[in-house]
Parts: sequence; structure tokens; C-alpha cells
Amino acid sequence: MKNTAIALENSLSFITKHMPPDAIDWWVIGSAAIAISTDIDIVPKDVDIVANTKSIKAFLQNAGEPLAQSVAHPLFKSFPFQRIAVENGIAVEVMGDLKLKDKTHGWQPLCIRTRQTVMFGKTTVYVPAIEEQIEILKRFGRSKDLEKVKLINAR
Repeated sequence: MKNTAIALENSLSFITKHMPPDAIDWWVIGSAAIAISTDIDIVPKDVDIVANTKSIKAFLQNAGEPLAQSVAHPLFKSFPFQRIAVENGIAVEVMGDLKLKDKTHGWQPLCIRTRQTVMFGKTTVYVPAIEEQIEILKRFGRSKDLEKVKLINAR
């Protein structure tokens, strides 16, 4: 777990180093958010970052990453979407203006209402409140997301 924590901190540090200082609309979500904001023993496979398109484009430019075409997915879409390999870290996935497909209402934007500051090692990042993390995981609705909801609720 120690190596995972070091890799996670390296990725979070990479994110904060390249996120524009005026970007106040970004969050870590998914398993990385659970790992850094709870006592749940979970090993993230990547660090998911959501923000508006402008912030993500600026982040990619600051990180020296070319803007790639977004990949179509039946349950969610964003522009841009990009996966970035981080040296000595966990891959970072950035999603601009993320939308999730709702069975009743079609594509709906993910609008995060809460923003909590989390210090992980020496790095400060932001996550939704745990209740909102649960809501987001349920909206994604995949089996792996619903398993994370069970982990959170079991603590």
C-alpha cells in the first residue's frame, strides 16, 4: 500500500502542478477520491479529474499534452477526455464538461455541488463530499461503481 500511496501522491502532485491557478471547478472523483478522503482501503487504477472544458484544456496545455479526440462511450461523454501516464504515478484521466446518460432524460451534465479540500501527503486536492461521491458513483451505475458504493456504506 505504501508504494500505491507514493504513486497516488505523485499523480496528485502532477495534477496540482499543471492545473491552472484560476481553475476553481475541478475535483478528484472515483476510487482515488475514496482513497484520499476516507479510511477505506482501496487501490485506484487511475485518478479521475473532472472540470469544465476550459480548465481541462489549460491543464493539458500546461502539462505539455496534445489535445486528443474524445472517445465515445455509451454511458458518459466529455470533451476533452484524455488519459495521461504520470512518471512514478498512477495514470490520470481528465474529463471536461462530463455528461452522463440518464435513461429518462438523455445526456445530463455532472454538476458537482460540494468541494472539500483534502491534504494527501504534501498535496492539496479537492473532492466532492462523501454523500455526493456516492451519488456520482450511482449515476455512473456500472457494477464497479456500485461496488464502491457498497464499500463506502459498509464503513
